[in-house]
Amino acid sequence: MNAVRLTYEKPPREVRIPDAFLRRPLEIIFMALDDEKAPQHEPGPSRLATYAGKWQGGALVREPQGEYEERLELK
Repeated sequence: MNAVRLTYEKPPREVRIPDAFLRRPLEIIFMALDDEKAPQHEPGPSRLATYAGKWQGGALVREPQGEYEERLELK
């Protein structure tokens, strides 16, 4: 089993995966080395919620979809 252990004092935003591990099943574990609790992320509104109710134009109309095409039966 190949293993690589990387320890960072100040970790980068992105961690590069060594070429020997590309295109193979891989397990990645992130573990803080201090006992300090990480700051909790305050969940904000979802991206979808920022768009809800924003349409200011006229009423939306769905155009006719046409006739359903006839297909051969699969055998």
